[in-house]
Amino acid sequence: MLKLEAFTDDYFPEVVVDREKEKLALKDYLLKVLEGRKNAFYIYGIPGIGKTTITKYVLNQFEDANENSEILYVNCEISTPNLTMKEIHDIICGETSAKLPSNYYLRRILNRKIKEKDFTLVIALDHFDRMSRVIDLLWKLYHISLKIPRFGLILISTSELNLRFIGKRLYSRLNPILYEFKPYNAMQLYEILKARLKEVYDRKIAEKSALRTLANYVASRSGNVREMFQLFLDALDFAQTNGMKVLISKVIVQVTNRK
Repeated sequence: MLKLEAFTDDYFPEVVVDREKEKLALKDYLLKVLEGRKNAFYIYGIPGIGKTTITKYVLNQFEDANENSEILYVNCEISTPNLTMKEIHDIICGETSAKLPSNYYLRRILNRKIKEKDFTLVIALDHFDRMSRVIDLLWKLYHISLKIPRFGLILISTSELNLRFIGKRLYSRLNPILYEFKPYNAMQLYEILKARLKEVYDRKIAEKSALRTLANYVASRSGNVREMFQLFLDALDFAQTNGMKVLISKVIVQVTNRK
């Protein structure tokens, strides 16, 4: 693995720092799913504050702990309603189908007899409001939820307001539980950066005081971990371009002062 990849959105960290309240909220929701509750769970908050990472982390734990459960994570920025329906069809019907219209998948799913009474399906739609024709997909998911004994739907977006466009009728059917992720504070950002550096570097690359400086700076601006990682990479690039040693403590301070 290239070290720079550890500071991108595609990287899943070995250590998920803090967010205990958010983890607990997700776990409580999944327990309700196991009890047969059919509410959706709507997570919102500014970009770069761990919504996707924490959701994936908790869902992975849930799937490992519940043998007869299936998890489907969908990045709605790069997926479509039809592709999502195909994936759900293949999970429920136990077969891989050719690419067909989504209404065909819905009929097959609804006609399928679910033999296992404890079967659980949880679908997470990340950036759900960025998918074209997502309202049509949400209606299909609502009808599927009526058939499956244990069904969870997690919607992730950047604003509480982004859920309103689905309309009152669909909103009332999904009956979502709303949960806001707050921006990271300075201590959380510091622990995240320290843990990530420990994962990918076999030596100290910066002084703790410099990492705290960077974390405090980002916390005062946004609390966005992506911004913190980008500033760290800017400092690293600046140090390497100027032929300096990999210890970049002074450069971090210079980069934050330039912004």
